[in-house]
Amino acid sequence: MHGMSHPELAAEAREITPPSAAQPQALIPIQQRAQTKKWSLAGDAIARGTEQLPEFEREQLRWLGRYASSRNLSLDEVGTMLEKPDGGTYSGDSIYQALTGRRANQGASVMPMAKAVCDLRKRIGETEAAMGTGFVETPLTRRIFKAARAAYAKRRVVFIFGDSQIGKTSAVSEYARRHNHGETIVVRMPTRGALTHLLWELAYRLNIPQKLRENELRQRIFSCFDSSTLLIVDEAHQCMMGRNIGDVGHGALEFVRELHDRRKCGVVLVGTQVLKEGILQSKVLSQLWRRRSPGSVIQLPSMVPAADLVEFAHAFSLEPAPDRDMRVKFMSTALDGEDRENAITMNPAKLQDDIVRREGLGSWIRLLEDARDMAAEKKRPVSWGAVITQYCLAQAMERGEA
Repeated sequence: MHGMSHPELAAEAREITPPSAAQPQALIPIQQRAQTKKWSLAGDAIARGTEQLPEFEREQLRWLGRYASSRNLSLDEVGTMLEKPDGGTYSGDSIYQALTGRRANQGASVMPMAKAVCDLRKRIGETEAAMGTGFVETPLTRRIFKAARAAYAKRRVVFIFGDSQIGKTSAVSEYARRHNHGETIVVRMPTRGALTHLLWELAYRLNIPQKLRENELRQRIFSCFDSSTLLIVDEAHQCMMGRNIGDVGHGALEFVRELHDRRKCGVVLVGTQVLKEGILQSKVLSQLWRRRSPGSVIQLPSMVPAADLVEFAHAFSLEPAPDRDMRVKFMSTALDGEDRENAITMNPAKLQDDIVRREGLGSWIRLLEDARDMAAEKKRPVSWGAVITQYCLAQAMERGEA
């Protein structure tokens, strides 16, 4: 039986409709993407269907639902990933029956499927740990990984504060990838995020219809979390950007606190200093701040550490940025179509520090990527000369000179 042949699933899919003109435009792309989802079984439906199972079976099947949702897999696709003791695989209908509790209610054991899910988790963990994603692990990102893991293992609230463009988002995204998607739920706080906006983001992530009444939506989201899950809210400072902070930001963050209190899940709140200052200045959010514990508040440095920049250089097959002047000659095409030879003297270490300080780590990494690509086109190894050349060409384009 195919993934969308069940009437319950079809009903869930129909309820996720495009937003009306009155809804925030920032949320439209998310709700439109919901129409293309192959996985339509709501997270709270799985929570209800597995509620009476022993701990091992419950944990494995709930993980399977979260993993399938994050990968947008159909029921049939999920079934082919699970191997039975006889070497066969499961049908999409078997997956549906197990996740919704029908299999257990009929007296059938779900232990074989749970063991198959456990084996799948191990395979995914081994495969994804070895996969290259272009992510460069640094001492700073390892610090973020450790904090997130502690929040999950100890079911605590962790705060990570740091300036924009220092690598917070890429780190938490990579953490979620490495931890199999099934235990980690990552959402981004919408711009000027009110409670309603955060609920819509979570609903989309959990396959819950977004047009439900707020009270029902809250309860269904609550039921999707337990002590085996970790919620990461990235860009959490966005809820502090509204005109009336008491009406905008407090509700969203208080919901996160209530979710942690009621469901005993780990929580990581990631944001800039705006988030920290907003929490410390608010009497309403004092309860959230009191959920911290020793070591659960991570203050990232205002500048990318030198050791991290060395790691990024190595990732692009470069030596650490040399602190000396380098003279570089390169050709460029002017607006009149003529090729011209240019010569410039520049210090790579000072260029690196200047870009990272003014524009952030992301801009520096993009420059390294462009320099690598330019060198590859010329069938040459990337060098600091290539980095300087790429920077000069980009500056000339911005000035309208090339």
